[in-house]
Parts: sequence; C-alpha cells; structure tokens
Amino acid sequence: MKMMALMGIFLMISSCAQKNDPVQTLTKFVNYRFSSGQTKERILEMTSGNFHQSILQMSDDAFESFSQMQVKKKYFKILKAQCTGQKCSISYIIKYDRFNGDEKSFIVETKKMATVENIDGVWKIADITNIKEFHEPTSPIKIQEK
Repeated sequence: MKMMALMGIFLMISSCAQKNDPVQTLTKFVNYRFSSGQTKERILEMTSGNFHQSILQMSDDAFESFSQMQVKKKYFKILKAQCTGQKCSISYIIKYDRFNGDEKSFIVETKKMATVENIDGVWKIADITNIKEFHEPTSPIKIQEK
C-alpha cells in the first residue's frame, strides 16, 4: 500500500515537472500533422504569427487538402535549437513515405526550420520553412511524350 502511495506521489511530481518547452511543442505539432482527424481549431491553437494567419485564412477545401496528406512518418530528428528570449529557431529533419492511393510513390526527406515563440507562457509555432527537400521515387518515373 505504501509503495502505491509513493508511486502515485512520484507520478504527480514528475507530471508537474514536465514543462512546455519549444522542442516539445514542435514535436507535438509534427506528430499531430501526421495523425488522422486534424482540425483547423486544434492547429490554430498550436500556431501564432503568419503561420496562424495563413491557416485562419484557408478555405475549408484548402484546409482539407492541407490536413489530409497521404503520408506516413518514418523519421523525425531535432538538429539544433537556438533560443533568444521568447523565440526559438529549431532545425529538424523529417522523413516520410508519400502515397498515391494505397501505393507508396515517394520517400521524402525534408530539412526544415521552425520558429517557435512564447505567447503568454505557451510555446506556439510561428513559422515553418523548408531548407531543402529530397524526393526518392519508389519506382521508375515514366515520362510521357506529347
């Protein structure tokens, strides 16, 4: 019984010690983007600045296209996080499979830079830019002549 009480106290303390930091925020955002059932409201909660405005201004059709990518995440790695005050620049690599229907068509590896800012004690994604991108086809590309 004492062991269970101690374990409960430990879990409460460790969960309170977990802080909302910029790297965790970016990781949660990337994982959410590769999940099903994304909502515009949830993405708006996670974003700020120009990125927030661009999501806010999307039509329903544009958001559906943005949120329903046919991809499967394979690899995600933070390369470097550099913070000054309430802003952080985080570079990362993400690798995923892109599908055309049920068939895997490309393996994509992208190096990105995210700007994460602290708004009233909550870290939010302000911007994400692609630095470089590599697309590897899973089968030969067929060129059609006109």
